[in-house]
Amino acid sequence: MRAYATHPRPAPSGWTMISPSVLVCQSRGPCQPAPPAERLRNVKRRAARSRPAPSAVRAADRSVQRGAACTSGNQCEKNLQCFNGVCALPGGVGTRCTNSFGCQYPLSCMIDRCEESANAGESCASKPCNDRDGLFCNSGVCQLWQLAGTGEPCNNFDFRFCSRAGLCVSTGGSGEGSCVAAAAVGEPCNNTTGPLCLPWAQCVRGLCKIGDPGMCK
Repeated sequence: MRAYATHPRPAPSGWTMISPSVLVCQSRGPCQPAPPAERLRNVKRRAARSRPAPSAVRAADRSVQRGAACTSGNQCEKNLQCFNGVCALPGGVGTRCTNSFGCQYPLSCMIDRCEESANAGESCASKPCNDRDGLFCNSGVCQLWQLAGTGEPCNNFDFRFCSRAGLCVSTGGSGEGSCVAAAAVGEPCNNTTGPLCLPWAQCVRGLCKIGDPGMCK
């Protein structure tokens, strides 16, 4: 005989759940008594507590200490970077560098040394702009990079770039031009005159196509 019981998840041995709250006995013999609902709720609470919170998982990813081996900066503790396979503190003022990520924030790499950086609107005659905040030196003053939309004026020499993978098509030697929107997969493309393909596609015989996935292996 089939017996029905109203109960939350999970289904105990010998029972099958046919709805979120109804169990049916499918055993040929007597079914084991369904455990009290409160006990099941406690089991679910303990299981939930045993699962690490997303923040705890993220924190564990940055658990490698200074001087220990690493393959990525995301593995190193806060304020450390992965240099030559070892978690280390980025360099201070005067430390050799190849890019600004080798310097302590907000220092920037100028030529090959970490130096104090200038903020937006400040002079960059004697110190570099804070490039990690999207600043560049224009006519001796630090300013933010500018992004232009489709059809808007652009000039790569003046750090006015096209957004969303667009191409700045200039009409003269000054670099002034207008942004041409990127082409989607299957649309016409031209790597010289535009439009370019979206980043996940490539221009093949004048059409945007998805590349060979095997290239990513």
